[in-house]
Amino acid sequence: MTVEIQDGNLLVHYLHGRYGYWTYTFRYQNADFELMEYFLADHHGSTVLSEVHIDFLTRKKYIWENMEENPYDKKEEDSAFVKILEDISIGSLYKLSEIQEFCTFEIKL
Repeated sequence: MTVEIQDGNLLVHYLHGRYGYWTYTFRYQNADFELMEYFLADHHGSTVLSEVHIDFLTRKKYIWENMEENPYDKKEEDSAFVKILEDISIGSLYKLSEIQEFCTFEIKL
């Protein structure tokens, strides 16, 4: 896991080796760090299987799914992806102080 400050936001990168990674973007507001964006990249080695981006401010979820029958036989630039856009409904924003461990943290929409 790595942590950095970028454009005034706190970014937490949780790496899962060759199987992908998660990135959480927090902003300090309302006396806590609140989750503004979430990004998940699901890989198998260099093959991208899917990616998910959730923007909690705009309440949008973007999903890119590899549509290849056998994606492991193709390079990413030759793969076909479908993009799905969904509206999300959430109550309050997730707070960093409420996350005990990133390896078990689940975003529930």
